[in-house]
Amino acid sequence: MRKRYDWVVQKGAISNIIAKTANYGNQYEKKGNAMKKICRTGMLIVLMLLMAAPLQVQAASKKYVKLYRTLLETGKRTVHTAVGSYDIKFVSFRLLDINRDKTPELIIKNTEPDKSFSTVMVYTVKKGKLVYCGEYYTKTFSDLLYSKKDKGIRDEWWTNGVGGYGYVTWGLNSKKKVAAKRWAWSGAESYGGTKLIYKKGVKEKKTTKSKYNKYVKKYFAKKRFKTYHFLKNTAANRAAIK
Repeated sequence: MRKRYDWVVQKGAISNIIAKTANYGNQYEKKGNAMKKICRTGMLIVLMLLMAAPLQVQAASKKYVKLYRTLLETGKRTVHTAVGSYDIKFVSFRLLDINRDKTPELIIKNTEPDKSFSTVMVYTVKKGKLVYCGEYYTKTFSDLLYSKKDKGIRDEWWTNGVGGYGYVTWGLNSKKKVAAKRWAWSGAESYGGTKLIYKKGVKEKKTTKSKYNKYVKKYFAKKRFKTYHFLKNTAANRAAIK
């Protein structure tokens, strides 16, 4: 009888343990289902945010369209100096992402698309506002020769009276201002001189003819650049800005 009793007690204890275990299992299953729902909800929220982010970025980056169109419609930039004011006409333009930040700059010339002697003005958009980056003068190219690798626009010039010839790559600095990224020049030290000197780098340091030629060949070879044409500042071309 004692053995029988012990068995019954043990059996009851075992049954109780099984029942509790089953109960715990059900609780964990419910918790597990709840966690699954939370995880699924969280994943949906993350996916929605990821899908919305590009749209927000795209909407923000597209602010330049209206700003650039409005600027071009004014047709000029008025420059104020100590002795008076004068206007620079917006005759032709081109959009180009100079610094590769996904917001194209507006590059404007004061001459027709096929004219090389020009003042070239650069604008960009920063924090939703139009920003004037500066300008440079060109008398060599009517088109833009741009290098993605250098994030800059190539130009050349000559210096009368000294047999000088120079190269420059214009880009934007950290403050989004027009600045020379690469530079090289050779010519006589004085007007009518015959002895040539050679300089390279934005600090215009003197160098040897050999090093100068290597520098020019490497950084100013035309194959390094892609050509972009200017467009006339017309209503149709402004409307095509995207």
